[in-house]
Amino acid sequence: MRWLLLALTSFLFALPGFALPLKLKEGVNEVTVWIVNRGGEELRDLRLEVDEDNLPPWVSFVEGLGEVSASKGARVPLRMLVELEGAPSGGEFTLPLALVDGSGRRWEFEVKAVVEGEVPLEYELLPAFPNPFNPSTVIRYALPKESFVRLEVYDVLGRRVRELVRGRQPAGWHSVIWDGRDELSRQVGSGVYLCRFQAGKFSDVVKLLLSR
Repeated sequence: MRWLLLALTSFLFALPGFALPLKLKEGVNEVTVWIVNRGGEELRDLRLEVDEDNLPPWVSFVEGLGEVSASKGARVPLRMLVELEGAPSGGEFTLPLALVDGSGRRWEFEVKAVVEGEVPLEYELLPAFPNPFNPSTVIRYALPKESFVRLEVYDVLGRRVRELVRGRQPAGWHSVIWDGRDELSRQVGSGVYLCRFQAGKFSDVVKLLLSR
């Protein structure tokens, strides 16, 4: 379980430094947010919401786990589930959150988080996100051990468009952005492209659809 503490005044949050950054692992994480009501009134039916449009592609909000009410001076917990899939080991990101009460009032805040490194069990090339895309997409892959990696984009005729990665990389989860440009930084046209991943004796291909 991961936790952090928020001190709630009338409209403000205070985030004590010892609770940050929030450390999350690959898979589903239960996060507990302790709410301290330092305002002058009881807060009813509090719940957490996540701005899912501003999450990294490898982070998703699963669900909030219930609602609570907080009388003046009370400290109460709110829980939520956050899932990481294909997160880069050691990667840092921001969770855009909001505390909402039963009357619809919102207190928005951000929490810095970092991915705790865990070694994947096997090589894997994950689906690109977003896909279809414009202008860029994120390609994610897993290395169970240090490996020499090649990640290249080809067109449907087999011509190489862009080399994204070539070299040794440590074990862990990795991600690379392709911005829809070729080796000379020229924008390529709309259409289907193939991303080829090679690491050790493992190889795989994912299809990319660029729609300008």
